[in-house]
Order: sequence, then C-alpha cells, then structure tokens
Amino acid sequence: MESKDLVSMLDRFKADLKQELKAEFDEKVSVITDRVADVIKEQLLNINETLKEQKEKISRLEKKVRERNIVIHGLKNDNTSDLKSLVIELIRGKLDVRIENWEVDFVRRIGKNEDNTARPIVLALTTLSKKTEVLKNSKKLKGSNISVSEDYPEDVQQIRKSLRNDLVTARKEGKYAVIKYDKLVVMEYKKGNKKRELSVSPTSEESQAKQMRASDEKQKERIPEKTGKESSSVEKKGPIDNYFQMKSRDKNLDRNE
Repeated sequence: MESKDLVSMLDRFKADLKQELKAEFDEKVSVITDRVADVIKEQLLNINETLKEQKEKISRLEKKVRERNIVIHGLKNDNTSDLKSLVIELIRGKLDVRIENWEVDFVRRIGKNEDNTARPIVLALTTLSKKTEVLKNSKKLKGSNISVSEDYPEDVQQIRKSLRNDLVTARKEGKYAVIKYDKLVVMEYKKGNKKRELSVSPTSEESQAKQMRASDEKQKERIPEKTGKESSSVEKKGPIDNYFQMKSRDKNLDRNE
C-alpha cells in the first residue's frame, strides 16, 4: 500500500471518528439539557404554586384585617376637634348610630396630602355588628358630599371597578346582579315572582264577626252527625252492670215477701 493511500485512509478514519464523537457528544448534551430543563420546569411550577398559595393566604389575611373597617370619603377637617372626635360626631349626628369611644380601634387618613382635598378616612371598629350598622345607615348621607364604603384592598377595588359595566348590563336585562367582594353574581328572576302585597289589618267589627263564625264552626264540630238510625238514649250496659241490677232486683223481691 502506497503512503498516499495510507494517509488518505487515516484522514477518512479521523473524519469519521470525529463525526461519531460529535454526534455522541451532541446526544449526551441534549439528554442532559432536557433533564435539566425538566428539573427547572418542575421547580418553577412548584415555586409558582407556592407563590399562588402565599398570595391567597395574604389575600385572606388582608380581608380578615379589613373586615371591620370602613372608608369615609369627603369629610373635611375642622379646626375645633381631632379626627377621631370628628368621625364619632359624624356617626352620631348624621347616621344616627350610637357609638362609644371604645368601639373605635383606630382612625387615620390615607392617600396623598393635597391642598383643599379631603383625603379618605379609614375607620377601624372593634365589632363587626357596629360596622354593619354604620353601613346600613350610610344612606342617610345621600345628597351630601360625604359617603361611606367598605375597605377593600387595591386589587379588589380594581376588580370591582372592571365589573361595573357587566353589572349595569345584567340589570338592564332584567336580571338580579350584585358584586360580592370580587365576584359578580347574576341570577335570573323566576317567572311569576312578584313581591308579596301588604296585608290589610281587619277592623274590630270584622274581627268580632270572624271570631263568632269560628266559634259556631267549633260547636258544629262537637255535635255528632246522625246516622240512618237514630242513636238510642239508653246506653248499653256491660256484664257487671247487669249483675248488680239482678242483685238489686232480688233484694226488692225479698223485701216484698
């Protein structure tokens, strides 16, 4: 074999070996890459799941913290009283709700401090019942620049705002629609579902007549119905009654004798 042929054969062998090694290396790298990618993907899924759970826990905790809070809008400061006294005066005077100092946990303004702007006030109450009473009577502020609302987190406020259009549309379609926290609840009214008419109280004469009719009906129920044969006025006697009747008759006969 000539030297040229030998060199050519070695070159081909070298090229084939290099190609095989490269293919094997690429395959191993691909396998390792896929495994690493799967591990990273699984870890990312676990992290996302953990973040989701933590976010839900924080949301529930924030909801719990705010459940006794209300927000008062449009109430300006005066120069004669502090913020807590101002709020208590509003609740007592405008809302006609009896509230004591101990029923107020804290009160503070929120938002940026701007001139000629009444920043919202967060009022935290010690009981949920008092908060419900204040919200119930907040309709008495209608027509004024002051309003009272729930204390929702920022993300919930945005969700509620985005649901307004759907709420209005559903109500225009004649459906029952209301936003409960961060959910829109829509229900169809049942057919023939009408409000119950108020009952009219009867007059005293009508009431007496009604009582007399009821009394007559009760008396009729007490009278036994007559059958085809009229019942006999003589009651049937049992064996013991017959025995004593015979003994009494025998005594009378003895006396006569």
